[in-house]
Amino acid sequence: MAEIPLPTGDLENVKIELDQNFQVNRSIWTGRRRVSGMPGAQRWFGSFNVARMTEDEERPWRAFLLSLRGPVHRFRLPVACNQRTGTNPTVRTGAGSGTTLPLENLPANATPLLAGHYLTVPLPSGHHRLVMLTEDLQTNGTGQGTATLTPELMQIPAEGTVVETIAPYMHAALIDPRQGWQVTNGVSAFTINAEEAL
Repeated sequence: MAEIPLPTGDLENVKIELDQNFQVNRSIWTGRRRVSGMPGAQRWFGSFNVARMTEDEERPWRAFLLSLRGPVHRFRLPVACNQRTGTNPTVRTGAGSGTTLPLENLPANATPLLAGHYLTVPLPSGHHRLVMLTEDLQTNGTGQGTATLTPELMQIPAEGTVVETIAPYMHAALIDPRQGWQVTNGVSAFTINAEEAL
């Protein structure tokens, strides 16, 4: 799977969703419910519209869509408009595959990442896992801290791996093998639906 660069242009109506693997069973007699965790990976889904454009503006988007070859190739879907500035941290020793990630190379004695910030973590398999902080990350005097996040990483990232916190993205692939666009009075519009490429 190759990575196809996203053309420049404004993305509108960006929607990011996380599919949580849980099943709810409700008793019809008591109304009580029981929630059970289900096996399998939690996945992100995203959709967006591309602003109405002229023929010249549309050409790169048509080429992009067809270059993806349906769900075969990947692209980077930006997920945050205003994330943070500075430098990206790296993974330190002791990383696991769950919902915590030890980081270093952050500002010392600070709270550089807040609950709700996105992170993109490159994994040994070549996948890039999108996660979100569920608690503020506070660092010690040497710029180290532990990120608490969701969903699970599913793999152990290598020590020294750079974690994208400035311009996080979802490594995405199209859901449908059929692509197209809408043209009205010579002006085109695109709607793109994608899922995390795990």
